[in-house]
Amino acid sequence: MLGPQRSPYLSWILALRAGDLTLDLTDSGLATPLARLGVDPDAVAVAETEWGGGREVREEIARHAGRPVEEVVLTLGTNGAIFLALSALLQDGGTALVEDPAYDPLWVTREALGVPVDRFSRRAEDDYAVDPDRVRAALRPDTRVVVVTDLHNPSARTAGDETLAALSRLMAERDGWVLVDEVYRDFRAGNPGTARALGERIVAIASLTKVYGFGGLRAGWMLGPPEIAERVKQLLLAFHVQDPGVGVPFALAAHRMRDTLRAESRARAERGWEVFRAWLAERGEPVPASDGGIHAWYPLPAGLTATRGAGELHARHRIGVVPGRFFGDDTRLRVGLGNPPERLRPGLERLGEVLDGLRAPA
Repeated sequence: MLGPQRSPYLSWILALRAGDLTLDLTDSGLATPLARLGVDPDAVAVAETEWGGGREVREEIARHAGRPVEEVVLTLGTNGAIFLALSALLQDGGTALVEDPAYDPLWVTREALGVPVDRFSRRAEDDYAVDPDRVRAALRPDTRVVVVTDLHNPSARTAGDETLAALSRLMAERDGWVLVDEVYRDFRAGNPGTARALGERIVAIASLTKVYGFGGLRAGWMLGPPEIAERVKQLLLAFHVQDPGVGVPFALAAHRMRDTLRAESRARAERGWEVFRAWLAERGEPVPASDGGIHAWYPLPAGLTATRGAGELHARHRIGVVPGRFFGDDTRLRVGLGNPPERLRPGLERLGEVLDGLRAPA
C-alpha cells in the first residue's frame, strides 16, 4: 500500500527558491538555454505517440551508452526514474540498501513504497569511496537492491568502475540488483560511458539535467535488462499513457549534441572551480576533493554547523547554499559553482564573511 512520501531536501529547496534570493548557490547542475539546441519552437507539434519521436531519442541514448535500444526506457527526469526503477526492482518484495550520505529521494521513496531501507556509509575519512566489504556487511538476507550515486551526491567522488562491477557480482550471487544514479557521471574526465555496461546486475538512471542543463525538459531515462525495462514500461502506463511529446525535438537535439554540450559544461564547471579554489587559497583552507561536477562539499571550521551558516547567509544576504543536514552531515555545506565568475566570487566572499563572523569570539 502506498504511503506518504516527503523529501525534506526537495521541500526545503523549492520553498527557498520561491523566495527572493539575490544569488542561488544551491544548484548542483547547470542551466543551458534551449536556444543552444537550434530547434525552432514554432515548428514543434504536440505528438500523439511515445514522446513523438521517442524511438529516435531511445536510439540516441542506446548509441551513446553502447547498449541495445530495448534496454532504454524514457522517464520524467531522474527523480521519475528513481521511483520507477525502485518500484520495478522491488516488485517481488525485499529491502533496499542505500548509501549514506545520500540524495534523499533515494531513500525517502521507501515511505511511498512501504519498503524497509538500510544504509551503508561512504565515509569522509575514506574520500567517500564505496567499500564492497562494508556493503556486504550491511546486506540483509532479503536485500534486493543496493543504491549508489556516481558521481556521488553530495561529495562528487566517483564510486569507481571496478567497485561497481564488484557490486554487480555481489548482487548476482543474491539474485539482486545495483541501482546507479549516474546523472553526474558525465562530469567525469575521459569517456565515462555508463555504469550499465559494468555488470548485468546494474540498472542505471540519468537525465539531461545536471551536466547538460536541460532540467525543464524532464528528459530522463533508465538503462536495464529488457525484463526490468518492460516492468517500468508497464508502470508508466499507470502514470501517463502518453509522454510529453512536445519536448522530443529538444531532447533529440540535445542527445545528438551530447559530446559538444558535455565539453562546454565541463569547461563551465572548471571555471567555477577555479574561482572556488582561488577563494579558498586566500582563506588558507584546503580544497575539497572532487572527481568532477559543479558543486563542492565544503567542510566548515570546527564548531560551526551548516544549518546555522546557511541560515545566516540567507538572512543577511538572501544567498542560498545547501546545509549538509539534508545529506546527514551538518558539518558541511554543498556549494553550487555554476554561476558566472563575476557573480560567484562575491557570493563566496559573503559566505566567508558570515562564517568568519560566526566563529569570531564574542
